[in-house]
Amino acid sequence: MTVTRSDYPENIENRLPIEETDRTISSDKVAGTAVYDSRDEKIGSIYCVMIDKYDGQVRYAVMSFGGFLGIGEQYHPLP
Repeated sequence: MTVTRSDYPENIENRLPIEETDRTISSDKVAGTAVYDSRDEKIGSIYCVMIDKYDGQVRYAVMSFGGFLGIGEQYHPLP
């Protein structure tokens, strides 16, 4: 069964538990997080996280780097 936003007449964000706990973090806090190398130099940022549909585990994060204002940006998966 697939549930879509249109299945909820009210504001769905007010009905779902989205508070972080000691074991969870919101995906919107992960996206945009800076990535640094071993010399503490910024090399990119997290573009998104990819989640396994069957077990719910994060499989990898996609890092964006290079480019300027989104033009010429490249992406690389991080385990």
